[in-house]
Amino acid sequence: MATILKDSEIEKLLEKIIKNGTKENIRPNSYIIRLGSRGEYLGTGREFELSSDAGKKRGIKLPPGHSVGVSSIEEIDFSKETIDSLYPNQALHGFLSPTTDMSRESVVVASTQIDSGFRGSLNWTLSNTSSQERRYMYGEALFRLTIFKLDENESPQTSYAGHYQEKIGYVRSSRKGPPVGMRENEWEEPYLDGGPEESLERLMNAGYPWQAVAIRLTEIDNNSALVSNEYQKIKASIEDVDEKITGINSTISGIDNTVKNLIRETVKEEIPLIKSLIRETVDEEMPHLYNWAIVKVIGAFAILAGLILAITTSQQAMDFLSKYGVLIGLAVIIIGTGLLVWRSRPKKSKQNKS
Repeated sequence: MATILKDSEIEKLLEKIIKNGTKENIRPNSYIIRLGSRGEYLGTGREFELSSDAGKKRGIKLPPGHSVGVSSIEEIDFSKETIDSLYPNQALHGFLSPTTDMSRESVVVASTQIDSGFRGSLNWTLSNTSSQERRYMYGEALFRLTIFKLDENESPQTSYAGHYQEKIGYVRSSRKGPPVGMRENEWEEPYLDGGPEESLERLMNAGYPWQAVAIRLTEIDNNSALVSNEYQKIKASIEDVDEKITGINSTISGIDNTVKNLIRETVKEEIPLIKSLIRETVDEEMPHLYNWAIVKVIGAFAILAGLILAITTSQQAMDFLSKYGVLIGLAVIIIGTGLLVWRSRPKKSKQNKS
């Protein structure tokens, strides 16, 4: 029965079966394949070569809607002669799948398999279906290789001997094209009759300069989609900021209410103390006020008694009073009334005076 190789067995494959491999990429039951140097942008046919050396191209950009064919650093040797040196009368079969990082970034990569007997580099196509540009560095871990060890009764009678055998680097598709001479009406198309896609396709097939116009219209459509996506992101960000501001205002309102309640509670607690201090102060000052009032009253009576004695014992004073008593009485009333009015007038504060 076929079994999946574990980490300790995968380590034995390095340099002999997994060439250019590294221990750091070994996982419990798989090996992580890295991005190699050679590849091609499928939309433009532009080939490239990457390197880890400073000053050279060390990574690739993958814009939205574009696809790129890439190769692996590692070379795989599943030939019968190599496998027999480790697992006599057995064979190895590989299953390749993209890492979960790729799917999380909306980069589509098809899973594939490695047949027994294959020798050479591994190739894939990365298609960016997201609205953001993706970038990948030379040597970046992108693909997971799971290796199955086949028993003698599971090993194939014939080993792989296809077009991609012993090819190193990036290799273009070897699929044969359609037979020459087929008519256009023999092909099924996805476009609606009279739709914009059909018109664009006709422009694309019309040759120069209409082909250039069609390419430009396609670019404009892609840019419009990109702008629309960015607008949606900005709108979502603004809504998120509005929600945060609303939350902050609610928090401030809650703090304000808390402070008000704290002030009210503090005032309620301090009012009895203030009343107590007022009572104590009044109780302390009342004797002094009584003494002051008694002294003033006694002094006034003493002065009044002195005046009465002085006047009643002097004939001249009595004559003067008999003659001018009415005028003197009116003058005293006027002066006393004026003093009362002046003393009862509200005092101006220092702030008003300044």
